[in-house]
Amino acid sequence: MYKRLRGIGFLIIERWMKGSDELGFDRSFRGPLMVLYSSASLTLFRFTCDVISSMLKAMMIQISVLEG
Repeated sequence: MYKRLRGIGFLIIERWMKGSDELGFDRSFRGPLMVLYSSASLTLFRFTCDVISSMLKAMMIQISVLEG
């Protein structure tokens, strides 16, 4: 799931780049933007996914304790 969402993020940036090309913007900022996206955003996204998955695990443990 994480890899699928990461791929969607790259697709969104690619579409945005193509749109900016059609508007006549320079593509020279594409490299730095991709580096920023891949390092900062994916680190934050990975952290968010870890937090969400740990919360879900905790909820499942609580549910199993309540049922048992």
